Amino acid sequence: MTTHSQSIAPPAPSETVKLRYGSLEISSDQGGTVYVDGQRHQELEPFAVLALSNLQAGRHTVRVEKPTYRTEQQEVTVRPDQVAKAEFRLTPLVPTANSEATGGQPAARAKQPLWNAAPTTEREIEIAARKYEFDPNVITVKNGERVKLVVTALDHDHGFKLAAFKINEVLKKGEPTTVEFTADQVGTFPFECSHFCGVGHGKMKGKLVVTER
Repeated sequence: MTTHSQSIAPPAPSETVKLRYGSLEISSDQGGTVYVDGQRHQELEPFAVLALSNLQAGRHTVRVEKPTYRTEQQEVTVRPDQVAKAEFRLTPLVPTANSEATGGQPAARAKQPLWNAAPTTEREIEIAARKYEFDPNVITVKNGERVKLVVTALDHDHGFKLAAFKINEVLKKGEPTTVEFTADQVGTFPFECSHFCGVGHGKMKGKLVVTER
């Protein structure tokens, strides 16, 4: 795997505010153009890693674009003196009738993913996190749906880890955290609290069920 390193010069320190910095590693199975908080970075080769250092701690919007593939975006939390990761799996667009005229590539107007010709739908689901449960703790979506989870910790800091889709977020008490991904795998996938929250932490689990369309 090729790794490209890029350092972002931190702003001049303030006399009253002490800024903290961390690092971010970005990869894509199909490569593409990387944007962080709207700023364009270099082109990535497939499975290469773009390493950004001196990135201000906090939430950042990471986007990867590539012609003939759906644009994917993630919200990533960068923590001081730690390395956060954003890993992307791009979905091809459906070839259309005039693909032949474009050299076999899908036309730019194609907006549907490969697994279905129907328009992509988005599901927004609110989840409450509290000692020691998620409510709801079973989420059912259809294959190919764009899923938006809004997860709020009610009583304590918690975490939300959905390993099958490479999601791991810290949930700050009282602050809704948005998690977005495409349900492109069929099956049952566990999620769990990934931030220690007490004696019942290990029992704080749920599952995502992705059914056929």
